[in-house]
Amino acid sequence: MELLDIQKRVYAEIDLNALEYNYNSFEKPLCVVVKADAYGHGSKMISSFLEEIGANYFAVSNIEEALELRNAGIKATILILGYTNPTGANILASNNIEQCVYSYEYAKELNEYAKKEDVKIKVHIKIDTGMGRLGFQVHDNHNEIEDAYRSCEMSNLIPYGIFTHFSKADEGINDYTLQQFKYFNYSINYLEEKGIKFKYKHCDNSAALLDYKDTRLDMGRLGISLYGINPSPNKHGLKNVLTLKSLVSHVKRIKKGDYISYNCKFQASEDMLVATIPVGYADGIMRSSTGFYVLINNKKCAIIGTICMDQMMVKTEDAEVGDEVIIYGSGIDIKDAALYNHTIAYTLLCAISRRVPRVYKYNGEIISIRDELL
Repeated sequence: MELLDIQKRVYAEIDLNALEYNYNSFEKPLCVVVKADAYGHGSKMISSFLEEIGANYFAVSNIEEALELRNAGIKATILILGYTNPTGANILASNNIEQCVYSYEYAKELNEYAKKEDVKIKVHIKIDTGMGRLGFQVHDNHNEIEDAYRSCEMSNLIPYGIFTHFSKADEGINDYTLQQFKYFNYSINYLEEKGIKFKYKHCDNSAALLDYKDTRLDMGRLGISLYGINPSPNKHGLKNVLTLKSLVSHVKRIKKGDYISYNCKFQASEDMLVATIPVGYADGIMRSSTGFYVLINNKKCAIIGTICMDQMMVKTEDAEVGDEVIIYGSGIDIKDAALYNHTIAYTLLCAISRRVPRVYKYNGEIISIRDELL
């Protein structure tokens, strides 16, 4: 399989060997998180590959993402971490999809619809130990553990798992995360003493899997680190999975005083060579990236002028039309690009748009291309 020349305008090269290495670097069992199109990497291909190498538990954000995996032939367990309309109870059951339950009111409504459809749904009880998002609140100012118990007792809900989410584990070992873990253990013990048994108890996200040794329970949830991004302040030997590439479409010489791009925000302070790259914010490049750099012929080339919808310009010394451009990934740490843009790597990965082909390579060969436009 070859990448067509017309697809080289911009594409995301996905290194499946690196993905495999990262997956095998973590203790099993794992629930691999493939929400948000596998953080921009392409959920169907990523999930299929991971299932082939042994992954048997996947987490997504919503029922659409879960059904996408089922329709792609994924047989493994799928857990929805967020909201599903309770009217979808039959869809959950018929597709063997597990659902997060985070409040008594939600549990009651989901149970009612499950009763109407005469189905039972495996659920994971979400405990809010300090994230302040979804979950039965169990921390300093709230204790909703009795509501969690009442939810577990509902006739058509099967309490299969219990979990929480650490909000500060990416800051290294800290008291807040350890306190969250204490609240979570209290919740588990309370429910188990009342006869509720869970097959899976899980709290470790990627950062906790990397840095915390004493919070591991039945299963870890491997998200961003699966894709080679290190959320920890400590060094870990993860391998980069995605490299965003383009090419030089035009080269021109400009004179001192010439303007580049919209609103005349960049004026050349000297004569210079400028390369145009046919990729812009419609492909996922943040407009605030102006002033950062790309790699052309292994040389850093500063992005100049306002980034356009479909194009951007860089200052160069010797670029030629057709030269490969690395936007981030191999050679440019996406965390550096994110820091420059006052955001996080997750944002840049999830921003890569549908018009950017995903090119999957394994052992140096292209094995699949996802191009939603072609």
